[in-house]
Amino acid sequence: MQRREQKRPGRIRLAGAALAALLVIGLWAGQAFAYFTAFTSASGRVPLHLGVQTEIEEPSVDTENMIKHVVVSNSGPESCWVRVKVFAPSAYQLTYEGTGWKAESDGYVYCTQPLGDSETSPELLVKISGLPEGAAEGETAHVVVVYESTKVQAGPDGTPLPADWSMAAVVTEGGQD
Repeated sequence: MQRREQKRPGRIRLAGAALAALLVIGLWAGQAFAYFTAFTSASGRVPLHLGVQTEIEEPSVDTENMIKHVVVSNSGPESCWVRVKVFAPSAYQLTYEGTGWKAESDGYVYCTQPLGDSETSPELLVKISGLPEGAAEGETAHVVVVYESTKVQAGPDGTPLPADWSMAAVVTEGGQD
């Protein structure tokens, strides 16, 4: 009988150690599981609405003079700042015209006033020059317009603060113009 009592403390210690090890592994596995579930990746084109809802429009393209007309509209409930960047083959030169827009050294063209709910930006004209001589009739030039929008933050007096582009939503629209 005394033998049985001696085995029990050993079993209890073993069960306690196993329970402690299981608890430690459980806590560690919980962190690892949280890490693996906190990451995701996606591909394709799915609209994502983050409060600011903007849309780019290209009402017309003047193919004779190689001018792309760009307008950005805000359909969301919040005011936003907008900027546009245009990409084209390196042989092409891009120049920008339009009141209410300002080109900066970072390659973006900024709308100088925030867009309120249901407002549309002034028209931005993107002139494309430097097309190769002897280009065939109907040959296309791939020009991609990227725009970003970010929510307007107001100062203590209610006036809009400068744009915080670290919170921008990036949207890419491609075309064959």
